[in-house]
Amino acid sequence: MRNIAGLVLFGFGFWLAWSAFAQRQRVIAGRAAGTLARAGEAAGNEQLSLMGEIMRPIILFALCYLAAKSVFAYVVLEADRWVSYFDMAGYLFLLAAYGGWVVIRTKYREQSVAAPLAAMDPRPEPVAGVARVAPVRVPETVG
Repeated sequence: MRNIAGLVLFGFGFWLAWSAFAQRQRVIAGRAAGTLARAGEAAGNEQLSLMGEIMRPIILFALCYLAAKSVFAYVVLEADRWVSYFDMAGYLFLLAAYGGWVVIRTKYREQSVAAPLAAMDPRPEPVAGVARVAPVRVPETVG
């Protein structure tokens, strides 16, 4: 009964690893078929792609810090009285699997090649019955 939490954590970790590798295989197959673009190649996704690349090391650093702090607390507090080594290993495996999931999901994102530029137009669609007003230039004041 004591190792149930570790078993559940290992299960979630294996599920994360499986879903990451399935995503990787799906993207590699889509790129080979020509239906998916590499990260950042689809029109209009440069900022979103850059955000994913910037957040990846921050998330990985936070996971490493959390794992080190957890191991330190486990040792200092002698938590093996309450939490088994198997449970702690499951927790660390879950953190590692999540780190791997983040790396693979940011590296192998699904971006369609056929994303039309019109879909990325920031201008709103005109509303029926409302006239479009031309912009008015305001003269600059000299002062």
